[in-house]
Amino acid sequence: MFDNQLQLVDDLKLETHFIGDMNIHYYCDTTSKISFDNQKWCDVVNKYGYLQLVETPTRLSRTKSSIIDHIYTNKREYVLEINVPVFAVSDHLPVCLNRFYGVHRGVNKHNTISYRAFKHLKIEEFQNELMNIDFSLIEMQNNVDMSLNLFYDIINGVLSKQAPMKRKRVRRPTQPGWCNEDIKKSIRERDTFYKNRDFDNYKRARNKTILMIRKSKINFYNKAISENQNVNYLWKHLKDIIEQGSSSTLPKIIEKDNQTLMDTFEIANTLNSHFVNISNVINTKNDHPNNFSTLNNSLNNRLKSNYFDIKPIPAFEVKRSLQSLNPNKSTGLDGIGPKVLKICGDSIVTPICLL
Repeated sequence: MFDNQLQLVDDLKLETHFIGDMNIHYYCDTTSKISFDNQKWCDVVNKYGYLQLVETPTRLSRTKSSIIDHIYTNKREYVLEINVPVFAVSDHLPVCLNRFYGVHRGVNKHNTISYRAFKHLKIEEFQNELMNIDFSLIEMQNNVDMSLNLFYDIINGVLSKQAPMKRKRVRRPTQPGWCNEDIKKSIRERDTFYKNRDFDNYKRARNKTILMIRKSKINFYNKAISENQNVNYLWKHLKDIIEQGSSSTLPKIIEKDNQTLMDTFEIANTLNSHFVNISNVINTKNDHPNNFSTLNNSLNNRLKSNYFDIKPIPAFEVKRSLQSLNPNKSTGLDGIGPKVLKICGDSIVTPICLL
């Protein structure tokens, strides 16, 4: 429930603070890798970039103390002070937040992305934990959507222990299509040489990076054109190149009716007229209704004895499909990409067959 609510708040991109008795102990020891004694809650908080600010015990007893009353924020720069007064009307101490209120302090806005940190993922441990999970719970559900959501929860729950969700500040939310891991690595090496004032190696790394980018761009656009990619997909990337070299995306010269047009106003009107009237060109084609009725009758006669059937999918086909996945493809809305599916191995073959 909290996950859904925080998702709605995150979509609004607003400053958010929430306070309350979470009944989840928070560990403020910076040397410990554990922040909360509830891993699922830890994943939710990290997923949306919230910071827990209370570091003083809020519930005290004769034998132990704990921090179970929390203050969360996604705008730490607006919080001036956190206070836990020593007086209370219950066995919980109150938690107080002092927020900056006044003239905006001019905090720079940055783009952030969410990603899984696979750096410390131990594949063997991850696979062993999956092998010990009882996936039969998926089959016991009455609804396939509930079964699928349960499958997602199981995979993400195990995955988050070794590859947690993190947020990272970036200059741009998405990288251009031609940018790959080799180019990023080369850029990092180039910048490292520059920071260390190793200018000989920096020049070599710089030239290497330029050549890699140039080659990658050529391959990317040639492939996009040859494979007839969606126009919006191609234009999205071509626009970056055009706008770098010119403040205007209009062509400088066009030909119309054996005349050369160079005036930007005439070029704009000519292009506009072409696209406005292109529907008239389509309407003049001889597409008669009789052609469609003939096609319809022909298909009906051929398909009378045919029927549609879905055969059960055997486990070996699912396994073969999982092994053939390209780990470099992007992750979908479910957050479980092809790289994760391949790492899961044989453990998920049977539940996928059930689904």
